[in-house]
Amino acid sequence: MEYRPLGRTGVTVSALCFGCWEIGGLFWGRIDARKAAALVRKAMDLGVTTFDTSDAYGNGRSEVILGFALKGIRDKAIIVTKRAIKSAPMAPSNSTLMRKVSLTNALMRLTFVGSAS
Repeated sequence: MEYRPLGRTGVTVSALCFGCWEIGGLFWGRIDARKAAALVRKAMDLGVTTFDTSDAYGNGRSEVILGFALKGIRDKAIIVTKRAIKSAPMAPSNSTLMRKVSLTNALMRLTFVGSAS
């Protein structure tokens, strides 16, 4: 695997990124959470350290599965996320409140303790 610096952050990421849209299972049919977690683990075994996700991927399901799959090895992964679903209906979508709510929700999904059904 090839690794590259992420801008000037001092963080090194794998040149290949695992896109988590499919493991959300919203549009192309539901994927078994354990099989999805196994795919994430296999990617890590092959040297992939960068994972792209969003609250819109399966309405947050991909973040839950990703967190479940990375349990115990989370410190070896770089998670790139973005927000697409408006989490605070009364807040303007670009407000500081909206960013904080979205980030808090993503972190909760990524650290959810339980099964990734």
